[in-house]
Amino acid sequence: MTSSLVRLNIVIPLLLLFNPGTEAGLINIFAGTINIAAGVVSTFIPTSIFSYTANKLIGFSLTTVAGVVDKICTIGLRIKKHILWSGVDLTQIKFQLRTACSKYTYSLRDAWKLLNNSDFHPSRKVVIMVSGWTQTVNHSDTIDKMATVFNCRGDVNFLALDMDQYLNTFYTWAVQNTDSIALGLAQGLTMLKEVIPIENIQLIGHSLGAHIVGQAGRYFTEKTGEKLPYITGLDPAKTCLSADQRIGRDDAHKVEILHTNPGVLGIAEPLGHIDLYASYLRPNANGCWNVVCSHTRAVDYYVEFLYPGNKSGFLAKRCASWEHLRAEQCTGKNYAMGNIDYWAEGEIYALDLNPQSPFGRDSLSKYGSREWDCGLCQR
Repeated sequence: MTSSLVRLNIVIPLLLLFNPGTEAGLINIFAGTINIAAGVVSTFIPTSIFSYTANKLIGFSLTTVAGVVDKICTIGLRIKKHILWSGVDLTQIKFQLRTACSKYTYSLRDAWKLLNNSDFHPSRKVVIMVSGWTQTVNHSDTIDKMATVFNCRGDVNFLALDMDQYLNTFYTWAVQNTDSIALGLAQGLTMLKEVIPIENIQLIGHSLGAHIVGQAGRYFTEKTGEKLPYITGLDPAKTCLSADQRIGRDDAHKVEILHTNPGVLGIAEPLGHIDLYASYLRPNANGCWNVVCSHTRAVDYYVEFLYPGNKSGFLAKRCASWEHLRAEQCTGKNYAMGNIDYWAEGEIYALDLNPQSPFGRDSLSKYGSREWDCGLCQR
């Protein structure tokens, strides 16, 4: 990594010197940096290289630096794709049923066996959560928070996707694994729909997980001719992903996206039927001072929104256009986040949030307190 960063130290400032503040102008220049990209990609860590380049490129915006990192990674990934990638063993991808006190694991092919578990309720909806890079099913704050809130609600069966070590590896390997993981998830969904009505299934993904659930939706449609009803993407990852890997509005009947670190670790452009922006297009979420905090805030916001009594706590103001969002001049009607018409297409909303929990302006203040034990095991 050190030698690669030395080369980046020389080349990245030169790239921006000729094209300051623009990503589009970098594309042609990047064609001449293939050897550098190939040297970086094998040990690529977005946050580390982002921090490094940000320190070296004082005066350039966070989004410009993120654009440089993204282009380098994408080029390098194309070069070394067949050298680095070892593939995914789909037998290692599983569903994990989470209750407040227990965890049960099922292979994707045996998803129907969930019906034999007394803790699984066929009459309830099923939520499947896919976490992001470096997260594993039993060591994930994201999954733990989601499991707790859904067990608090008590109205769904919560499943986490156990991806073994396929996202807990080099970032570029994880990116290449997303397609195979999504294919496996789609196969599991075809098994699940034999025992659960398809309209009762929702997929949620954070960061790279957002793109996995999006791709799974596309594969599911290819296999069955049906569309999933509902997919939620929480700050979908920006770095190293090609256009055909990204979550999009064609992946389900209803695709909602929550952006909290737009243009840096997360994608800025609208992707779903509804796109919610936590802090307009500012790179840092309200109350955050770094990109990691901002990227993970998407999970914190959504979890708080899901707690009983908080559905109307998050106010969203409709933006007439992308230009209005960019100018932070969204003057449309206020909606409670849970009451937006999600069947509209290409709608953009700006959220009005607090810098710390409770984040929603009208959320219950007891959420997150030490006395708050809803959804936790009481044994």
